Amino acid sequence: MLLPPEVGGVLIIILCHKQHEQAAGTKVFYHEDLETDLEFLRGLSPECCSDLTELSVCLHLHGGYPISAKCIPLSQKQIADWQAAAKHVFSNATLGKLKLDLVCDTGEEDSESTSAILQPLLDFAGVLAECELRLHDKKNSRISKYAEEVALRAKGLDASLRRPFPFMQLPTEIRHEILRYTDLVAPSNQVQWSPSEGFHICRWICCIHDECGFCRNGRCSKCQPLGCLTPEYGWRVARVDFCRLVCSGYSPRCRCWTPPRSLMLVNRTIYQEACDVFYTYNRIIVFPIVLNGNHVTHSSSGNNRRPLRLPISQFILRYRQPSILSRLRCLEIVFPPIDPDAYPEEPHPLYSDWSHAIDLLRIHANVANLKINIHIMFRGSDNWRSQYFVNEMKLANNNTESLFKIHKRLLEPLQALQGMKSFYVHLEWPWHWTLKARQAPGRCLGETRPCGFCKSCLVDKIESWLEQTVMGDEYNSHAIGKSKETPRNWLIKEWKTFVFWDLTRVY
Repeated sequence: MLLPPEVGGVLIIILCHKQHEQAAGTKVFYHEDLETDLEFLRGLSPECCSDLTELSVCLHLHGGYPISAKCIPLSQKQIADWQAAAKHVFSNATLGKLKLDLVCDTGEEDSESTSAILQPLLDFAGVLAECELRLHDKKNSRISKYAEEVALRAKGLDASLRRPFPFMQLPTEIRHEILRYTDLVAPSNQVQWSPSEGFHICRWICCIHDECGFCRNGRCSKCQPLGCLTPEYGWRVARVDFCRLVCSGYSPRCRCWTPPRSLMLVNRTIYQEACDVFYTYNRIIVFPIVLNGNHVTHSSSGNNRRPLRLPISQFILRYRQPSILSRLRCLEIVFPPIDPDAYPEEPHPLYSDWSHAIDLLRIHANVANLKINIHIMFRGSDNWRSQYFVNEMKLANNNTESLFKIHKRLLEPLQALQGMKSFYVHLEWPWHWTLKARQAPGRCLGETRPCGFCKSCLVDKIESWLEQTVMGDEYNSHAIGKSKETPRNWLIKEWKTFVFWDLTRVY
């Protein structure tokens, strides 16, 4: 079969037993079965093969859309047909012109089949201009490494033949600067930690910055490291992804951030230098538990289970080495909604554990250069119309001490760090991070003086009281820059509906 002239040298073929929608502006050829697909490839004339610039082939798919579609195992005949078709295309392709996307989710199940399917890429090493491979729909670092090696060899870049760079012979200062350009420094310098997930970052699929626009050319520079799962025009409407965060594969366009564990395991010297970069240049945000990819920042009503330990205590006691604690520069603590009935009276293991963690910070951390931010969520305050703070203060007869006594008790151990560089408390509610609510400390929505009764004024008053509980009566957080704080990525995701219109000016 000859390549139709209107395609213009770009051919995308979906070799898969699934139905997909055709994206605008892309010529996509579908067939009823795999044998017909492979026969179509073998029938391309040498001239058509030399004109090809892009070829996407899906031989075997586990995940994707629709979920109910059958995944038919590859037979030996189908593998042989693929090898013949690939040999025909690659032998006639123009050197360094063709980009190949190949999906074959047999990496974990059948290594022999996988090797046979990838063999044509190795036989014609250097023919491809670019190569994306996916060998399984589940994440596996070993399979991903194999996919990367094959993809690089298919492009004529054999990693095994490269001479290792004498990194350790460089001066310490040069190594330090190089490490700053690795995954040791997370996107936006924000790394999250939770007892259930360990180190991770806040991710979103739909970009919320104006730079990306709506369904335009991929992601902006702020979103690219957060995930490359945004569908592009073409066959990716089938939801076939090559992202290393969700599958076992390799793609040069995947620049998603992953925890830099490998750099921590090179040797003792690199471990120390990597820790120096990681903890010095990142804001460490400690979260409560993560369930199904979502941080538990809102508890359901009636959930008054007593916590045994605070996540921040777990973090400090787990990474209690002086070499780590001394490098901490910015520590952000996120408390879930605090139910007074859930926190027993002292003495209790929770408080002794928390006090011990703070004592380790006092001894080993560079307190004078340490910034600590506290975020406290509230049940019911996630609704922007909520009058939670106003109503609660009325019920408490404006007695801040009685209403926030549990919060005060939780923060009191931090008095041991009174000399820290800055200490901010944020009582979270959606409009908290809009420009109007932050444009004048203690002033309500642009008025010339505080009204004393609106949510903005009440929240500012309570926050200042809690901050002074730790830092002393003369402490003024706004004077040292609290008003200039911008929402972190997790806050943008949490309050996206409310802060969206301010993002252009905030960033």
